[in-house]
Amino acid sequence: MTVEQQSEFPGGIQEMVKFIHTNLKYPSGAPEGDVSVKVQTKFVVDTTGKLMNFSIEKSSGNALLDQEALRLLKTMPNWTPARMNGKKILCYFNLPIGFRVKESIDNKARNSRGTYLDNYEKANKFFEEKDFAKAKEHFLKAYNANNFNVDLATNLGTSYIKLDKKDSACVVWDKAKKELASIQAEKWIKEFCN
Repeated sequence: MTVEQQSEFPGGIQEMVKFIHTNLKYPSGAPEGDVSVKVQTKFVVDTTGKLMNFSIEKSSGNALLDQEALRLLKTMPNWTPARMNGKKILCYFNLPIGFRVKESIDNKARNSRGTYLDNYEKANKFFEEKDFAKAKEHFLKAYNANNFNVDLATNLGTSYIKLDKKDSACVVWDKAKKELASIQAEKWIKEFCN
């Protein structure tokens, strides 16, 4: 037996694509960067058009993305039910839900800059309070946000000196001397590292 009319999202495929685009959220904690994956879903459209019996037929490989695909399906409005021999019938429907994230360089830079500033400010606060262990920790977080600069190198190195970790300080200042042509780092190296 063949279905005369398939189940359909209200307004058709174009409206379904708009609905997915508007309502699909990329979950926090899911893979970042250049991501392109699909979740193959399956559900039933009953005789009233209500969607039910949601399942994942093929996982994206990430539970957060799979859960988001199911969440999206559960928010869909009622569909036009399938028909056979003039009667409304239950019908299974397979729908791939695609996730495509390509984080822009600007977003990465903005996020990195925010992480840098937040940690740099915390580090300076701890440095002023002479809590050099916490200052070093936050200077390192700022450093790992890829915003290496002369001030950061000076303060991170000084935190290491205050913690009696001269070798670590010398490594930081040497990097600043080579990568940033820092005269200040060169002075610190002469004073502490030779």
